Amino acid sequence: PQLAAYGAAKAGVLHFGTALRYELRPKGVDVGVIHPSWIATDMVKDPQRDMPTFNTMLKRTPGPLGRVTSLDECADAIVHGILTRARKVYV
Repeated sequence: PQLAAYGAAKAGVLHFGTALRYELRPKGVDVGVIHPSWIATDMVKDPQRDMPTFNTMLKRTPGPLGRVTSLDECADAIVHGILTRARKVYV
């Protein structure tokens, strides 16, 4: 709830990256897109602190989508994705 615009923006980034991948492939340029979930930034820490419903949502969400990833873990996954030239990185 209340993240529709954010979700739409993430979808837009995904499709923009996909379009760039096809457009730039003939020039030898690779394009990847990073898909972080809940990262321990102020955007997540503030609702965790101020909105009990946010924490309830996290507890009810299955698998990796129900946990908050540290900034260091996220950065490591992004660097690994770049070094391995991954098309997508899910964190």
